[in-house]
Amino acid sequence: MQAQHAFDVTSQIFAKPLKHNKIALFVLNVNETGSKTYTLDLKALLARQFGKADMDKGREAAIAGATSWQVRDVWEYKELPPSTVVGGVLTTDAVATRDSRFYVLTPTKAAATKHGASIKTDDRGEVK
Repeated sequence: MQAQHAFDVTSQIFAKPLKHNKIALFVLNVNETGSKTYTLDLKALLARQFGKADMDKGREAAIAGATSWQVRDVWEYKELPPSTVVGGVLTTDAVATRDSRFYVLTPTKAAATKHGASIKTDDRGEVK
């Protein structure tokens, strides 16, 4: 038997915490009528996905303190440009009907500057 719903599901978004404060993010377009570009507020999305009970203090601090995000496209085996996330908002390319995007996100923050140049560190404080 198939359940009847009062709404149509056109997208599904899943997030999962990984080691070293990384986040796996899966975006699925189940829309029957065409492609869609997704614009996702990462801090709001991750707070909803994990909630306070599931978010440890280290991960919460890393996400809250992130000034940028390193984004790895798992399907394409490549790092995406920094313009993929601007102001904590991730924008995907057009996701075709019944297609998906799979990312691994790493929160980063700007460390102290050296000779006027910003030094990027990862979530463990290691210089990139």
